[in-house]
Amino acid sequence: MTKRLFIFAGYDRDGMVDDTLLYYLNHLSGLGDIVFTMDTDLSDGELAKIQGISHVLHATAKRHGEYDFGSYKRGYAWARDNKLLNKYDWVYLVNDSVFGPLFDLTPALNKLETSGADFTGAVRCTDIALPNHIQSWFVGLKRKLAASELFNEF
Repeated sequence: MTKRLFIFAGYDRDGMVDDTLLYYLNHLSGLGDIVFTMDTDLSDGELAKIQGISHVLHATAKRHGEYDFGSYKRGYAWARDNKLLNKYDWVYLVNDSVFGPLFDLTPALNKLETSGADFTGAVRCTDIALPNHIQSWFVGLKRKLAASELFNEF
């Protein structure tokens, strides 16, 4: 079975943990472990909603003003400092920019993980008006990339 770590970036302008976020995190917790970082100051009661989800290894919510990539950075650093990165086959950077999932993500993750790529994403855009790119709301990193010095420096 593939071992997955989801580094999840959240944000809510009102400082709330809503049902859609809880739904998303509960679904992901059935697929792997979660490190949750939110660019929002949450009350202890709101943060407890996240901490109560199974497979959440760490949850923090503090306004840092660096958006999703700042949250990814903080979650990644926590996982790195706690020597977790080599324990997972895949590390995913995920945020709450989308609602869902609308279906079981297992087949989609299996497809991404067997593609032969070290870096992959849920949506690859090849629109003529934009350069070819992967959307930053669901990015997968194979262990050798996630635990590499190259990615750590990035």
